[in-house]
Amino acid sequence: MVVSRPCGARILFPITGRSPEESDVTRPFYGAGDTELREFAAASLFLLEKANSDSAHGGLGLQGPPGAASWRVCPCKRSCNKEGSEQAQSESEFQGAEAMVLESVMFAILAERALGPKLYGIFPQGRLEEFIPSRRLETEELSVPDISAEIAEKMATFHGMKMPFNKEPKWLFGTMEKYLNQVLRIQFTGESKVKQLHKFLSYNLPLQLESLRSLLESTPSPVVFCHNDCQEGNILLLEGRENLENRKLMLIDFEYSSYNYRGFDIGNHFCEWMYDYNYEKYPFFRADIQNYPTRKQQLHFISNYLAAFQNEFEEKSIIEEEMLIEVNRFALASHLFWGLWSIVQAKISSIEFGYMEYAQARFDAYFEQKRKLGV
Repeated sequence: MVVSRPCGARILFPITGRSPEESDVTRPFYGAGDTELREFAAASLFLLEKANSDSAHGGLGLQGPPGAASWRVCPCKRSCNKEGSEQAQSESEFQGAEAMVLESVMFAILAERALGPKLYGIFPQGRLEEFIPSRRLETEELSVPDISAEIAEKMATFHGMKMPFNKEPKWLFGTMEKYLNQVLRIQFTGESKVKQLHKFLSYNLPLQLESLRSLLESTPSPVVFCHNDCQEGNILLLEGRENLENRKLMLIDFEYSSYNYRGFDIGNHFCEWMYDYNYEKYPFFRADIQNYPTRKQQLHFISNYLAAFQNEFEEKSIIEEEMLIEVNRFALASHLFWGLWSIVQAKISSIEFGYMEYAQARFDAYFEQKRKLGV
């Protein structure tokens, strides 16, 4: 996995030997059309059979594609929390296995549509995917006009896809509620973390979440297939294409992708302009609230986003103004989401990163954004 923000929120386990009929992998697909269901069924059956075959032979059992110069192995991430009963562990392993199937299906579909690296195969602990000569973007490059325009176009393409997954937008608040419940039960032993947690809890996080829910329920935002983590570390600048218009970037890392509100995906991307995860000293990130895109920069992004839909939107100037309100309100959700996520990571992650400091930075930006919006 190639990311800048330290990872660990996802818990993935080896795929089990259950067939699609025996498992519940088809449950998340309410509203999927026949074509989407066939696409999912074919991909999931292939992935499950491949995983079972590789497992049975005790190894990868994979060959590189004909003529391929290189590929990379992407191992699955595992839980750092080893506590719990055998039954709970068994249930978690099944849920993790199902999650890995879904992510691999998603990866395969996106690769087939040339929206991500090619998938050559999977094995119980991960997958084999195309290696693409490239580098990740730097935070300051997100504001470069032609790069911002292409990110907008790529995001619009992503949002325009019809994917064989549950189209109900439950991911955002469902995940935040899960993180919040964990935060309310967390106990730290170190004095500094205890003080920081006490400060976070003084914000009345449950009330903040309900207030945000009320605000966003009154904010129109289409439900589309979202990346949900469009930060610079998940955007590749392709080698040899640096000077090509609208053909030099590729989105990667789809583990958070789901049907969600358009405003969150764009607002979350705007928030990422403020955070540099390549800082080499503790807390291993830098935050600069002044780097949040200006109105002009936001309109540049939104205009290129809308242009990708080829005149589907009439009264473009009116739509742009409405989207400014939409994405800036949903930026609040980005701050609260990653703030809660980071507190959880401070407890369970072994990665060296200032998670509590990052949570503080996101909560500070959350309250500043609330002040600017007057909500």
